[in-house]
Amino acid sequence: MPAEYRANGICFAYPENWHLEENEMGEGELTVHLSSPGGAFWMVSVSPAKTSPESLTKKALDALQSEYDRVDHTPVERVIGKYKLVGYEMDFIYFDLVNTALILSFSTVDRTFAVYWQSDDRQLDICEDVFEAITFTLLDRLSAA
Repeated sequence: MPAEYRANGICFAYPENWHLEENEMGEGELTVHLSSPGGAFWMVSVSPAKTSPESLTKKALDALQSEYDRVDHTPVERVIGKYKLVGYEMDFIYFDLVNTALILSFSTVDRTFAVYWQSDDRQLDICEDVFEAITFTLLDRLSAA
């Protein structure tokens, strides 16, 4: 049975064997981080509505590019329900493993969200579906609110 995060005006389901950490940063900012037993992770950050989705995704891309020698990236745009998500899919090498990351951001009337996930190539086939499901429950439950 999946676990559920329900706090700070957001709600989503996630695998019960994943570890959850929450960090409230004040002024309407929040980060919720989920870690899989294998080291893959999914994260959502919540910022005030004045923050643009594009600035959040660019910030994540810039951070990866400053940390790793080569980050291949492709712009991504998705529509899920009533939300338009913008961002990047990124690939980079870490400890001789190809890592894939995705950053997607969108706004509601009162907040801006960034969803970030990352996995190495050994776990990607399994974790990618889980990442998509967590993201879908977040968006679906925002729509229902």
